[in-house]
Amino acid sequence: MSLARLSQVIMARCLLCDCVMDLTLINLLIQKQKLCSHCLNNFEIIKANIKVDDIQVHILYSYNDFFREILYQYKVNYDYALKDCFLNTHINELKRKYRGFVLIPAPSYYEADEKRGFNHVEEIFKNLNMRIIKCFKKTKDFKQTEQSYEGRKDIQKCIKIDKSMLKGANKLLLVDDVATSFSTIKSMIRLLPPDKQIKVLIIASNCLKRSNDLQ
Repeated sequence: MSLARLSQVIMARCLLCDCVMDLTLINLLIQKQKLCSHCLNNFEIIKANIKVDDIQVHILYSYNDFFREILYQYKVNYDYALKDCFLNTHINELKRKYRGFVLIPAPSYYEADEKRGFNHVEEIFKNLNMRIIKCFKKTKDFKQTEQSYEGRKDIQKCIKIDKSMLKGANKLLLVDDVATSFSTIKSMIRLLPPDKQIKVLIIASNCLKRSNDLQ
């Protein structure tokens, strides 16, 4: 495809506000842009790197009110199309950063997935076109949003792992939509075999406000 063709302006609609966007094919096909500049600016990009249990964790966004509302619409109101808005223009960057890794999504209770019709974390990260291994299971409908900060640590009692599914996979990227206490991620890390290379990617967190609690 010629450079002139890629630079041709075409009209598309924003996935969130439905406004008309003037985009080039570079924006659509290469940068994967599906949101208008106004909606993109409402995502508070932080690209923070922290350590949790001595494992490198990369966080894309701050967990602000805008992100909370969009996630609720996607996850609770079952607005499946919104799966494409969270990683939007970061897709190519993340694919380069984690080349050679296998995605390990945080588990969600199977009845919640059946009711929703999809696993919300898995569907978001399918945009990276990386291999996904669902080796973790959540054995109880434990909602961390209904727990105190300390009570969220009990999530470790509800997460199980099938280590046989990890045969041949040595570079593991644990992924989740939101992390506040990081209890789910810590539980996953502690269940994984010690000989694996592990990294973590979180879409949004308010961790920078309580960084002293993460280790």
